[in-house]
Amino acid sequence: MKARRAAVVVVALLILVLPALAKENRSGAGFALNRGMVDIDFPGTTDVEFAGYSLFWKYGFTDPWGLLISYRDMDDDEDLFPGEEVNYSQFGVHGVYMWRHGKRVRPHVKFGVANTDLELIDPGQGAVSEDDMAFSFGGGLEAGSEKVAFYADYDFTRIELSGVDFDVANLALGIIFKY
Repeated sequence: MKARRAAVVVVALLILVLPALAKENRSGAGFALNRGMVDIDFPGTTDVEFAGYSLFWKYGFTDPWGLLISYRDMDDDEDLFPGEEVNYSQFGVHGVYMWRHGKRVRPHVKFGVANTDLELIDPGQGAVSEDDMAFSFGGGLEAGSEKVAFYADYDFTRIELSGVDFDVANLALGIIFKY
C-alpha cells in the first residue's frame, strides 16, 4: 500500500512540476469529465445520456498543428429498461489545428477517427458488445497559461452497429498540463 501511495505521489508531482520546467508548450496531457448523448436512428428509441471521464495527450508538431490521442469511458445516466446498463468507450486519434498559439484563449478544430465500443448489459441475458471505427470531428478551446489550462472539447461520431446508425456526441471539460 505504501509503494502504491508513493507512486501516485511521484506521478502527481511530475505532472505538476514538469510543465513548469518545460521550454516549449505545444504538447500536453490531461483529463476531463464528460457528458455524452447517443441518438439511435431506430423507430421507438430515445436518446441516451452518458457521463464519464477521458484521458488525452496532445503532441504539437508546429505552432498550429498537432496530434490528439484520447480515451473516453462513459456509463449511461438512465436505464433503457429496468436493470439494464449501457456503456461505451472511445479511443480517438485526431489531427488538431490550434489558433492563437501563445495567447490566453486558444481555440482548436480536430478531424480524425474514433473507435467506439458500445456494450449492453442485461442481467437476464448477459453482455453484448459491438464496436465500429468511424470519422470523427469537433472543436474546442484551451484557456489559461502556457503551462496549465482549462480544456473544453466537443466531438461528434456517427457509427453503425448491427445495421443501425448511432450518433455519438461528447462534451469534455477538464485540465491540460502543457510541457
